[in-house]
Amino acid sequence: MEKPSKDPAAVDDVKVIKARGPWKTKSNGELMVLYALAYVDIDAYFEYDDKELARIPGDIRGLRSYTVRNLSEGELGGNEFHRIRKEMVFVLEGSVRWGCVDLFGGGAEFIITPENGVFVPSFILHTYEVLEEGSGLLVIANTLFDSEDPRTHDTYSLEKFHELQKQYMSKKGS
Repeated sequence: MEKPSKDPAAVDDVKVIKARGPWKTKSNGELMVLYALAYVDIDAYFEYDDKELARIPGDIRGLRSYTVRNLSEGELGGNEFHRIRKEMVFVLEGSVRWGCVDLFGGGAEFIITPENGVFVPSFILHTYEVLEEGSGLLVIANTLFDSEDPRTHDTYSLEKFHELQKQYMSKKGS
């Protein structure tokens, strides 16, 4: 596993995103602002490393969102990292425990509910545990995805993460 050309993110770069609301709408519904980002944050979200992009066939820069619904309490997910993709993750209903580990050995955990979310930079291993039956996630990613072409998926395993992490941890011990 080749090291990134730029310094990778650390767990301290994972940001909690606070939701605002809910407020009653004119139609008597509930309005919830999941996120409101300043331009500087949006600009950073769409910043890509050209050397990492060169690893992937085609141009996967873009914006997409997806949901993962009807999760069962106790289920585990994620256990992966991305070399290019950055993600904002929100809980639509229920709650999850979101864990992050960086290449330097740092770690952090967050409880995500409909009142908050997390911004996860590239090169951060992330996992989640479902804390409530019927939980659901909304993920907003800064890359496109072709389900028919695994080379565009930009998703790497725990084993690949540990292989890469060894290169940083050996420096730390020196």
